[in-house]
Amino acid sequence: MSDVSVLKEVLVCSERFERLVGGFYNALGERVGDQLLRVIFKWISVESLNHAELMKELLNFLKLPHTEVDCSFVIGEPWVTISLLMKTIEKDSINAEDLKKILSVLRRLEGLVGEETYGRLLYPAVSGLLREVGWGLRDRKALEAISTMLREVAVEEEYHEKLVNLIDELI
Repeated sequence: MSDVSVLKEVLVCSERFERLVGGFYNALGERVGDQLLRVIFKWISVESLNHAELMKELLNFLKLPHTEVDCSFVIGEPWVTISLLMKTIEKDSINAEDLKKILSVLRRLEGLVGEETYGRLLYPAVSGLLREVGWGLRDRKALEAISTMLREVAVEEEYHEKLVNLIDELI
């Protein structure tokens, strides 16, 4: 598999995963009774959807077409976990006991996603692949700008982990 193919798969699946996560947090926010929790879950949803937009725009900027990819394979456990969690919140409301169980999974997931996916995999992979393929970027400043945005996504993922931990303390 070429570096271009790997870069495309990583960005496509990152976009799709962020949309999946954003949808999950939005749905969770709709189902909790506590207004503060609703605000927090909705905020995480909005940020996740913003991350998806960034990945989509990077694909467009790099002129990489969206392709069909088995993102459950590319993303792995976090994809499967969020997909399973979506099924657990299909009812109209979530009680405190169910929310505690969900938060336990989310704490593990957010730690994994923030540290592993973005901090150790996505950011270095995209930056490295862009250098490898010598993408007709105007200059190194373009690569630096992309890298800076990806580092910010990693920081925001750590922020999501902190919020999930705070929610657990609130309930």
